[in-house]
Amino acid sequence: IHSAATILDKNNLVKYDRKSGYFQVTDLGRIASYYYITHGTMATYNEHLKPTMGDIELCRLFSLSEEFKYVAVREEEKMELAKLLDRVPIPVKESLEEPSAKINVLLQAYISQLKLEGLSLTSDMVYITQRLDGTTKALLEPRIKEMELVARIRVLDTDTAWAVLGYGSDIVPSHFQIQTHNCAVSNTTGY
Repeated sequence: IHSAATILDKNNLVKYDRKSGYFQVTDLGRIASYYYITHGTMATYNEHLKPTMGDIELCRLFSLSEEFKYVAVREEEKMELAKLLDRVPIPVKESLEEPSAKINVLLQAYISQLKLEGLSLTSDMVYITQRLDGTTKALLEPRIKEMELVARIRVLDTDTAWAVLGYGSDIVPSHFQIQTHNCAVSNTTGY
């Protein structure tokens, strides 16, 4: 128990007091257990996830999830993977010899609704898409407050830019109210 608690504490999934043996689950630990995400994946997400990441980095980060460590690139799949690589919208940095590239390509093929020919690729895609919901939520949930802050800052920046450019608040649709004094953004239409 001690070694497991130490690993979980190191990855911020629990707070562990070694003297008393007491440990308390953190928000990250709750998220990981709720979505069945390994401590290694949560550590990878915590280390690499940044608020400014683009689509390329997010797809790559998803492909590094420990849940996919047994996905292998088979010799008979390489030709079809190469064809898919040319058709997916987001560039893949890794070589198709690497499992993370295969996962990235299959993720994008799924999102882009590309048709697969091989049975083994189809079964791997099913496995990846079954994990998609939990892993993306595990990526997202710990960052919601950060993203809210980033969104609020962007709204403030936009509001300031509009004021500097002389647009004032006429450009903002009437159903949005921007309150810069407390960083609140509301949409009165409910959308």
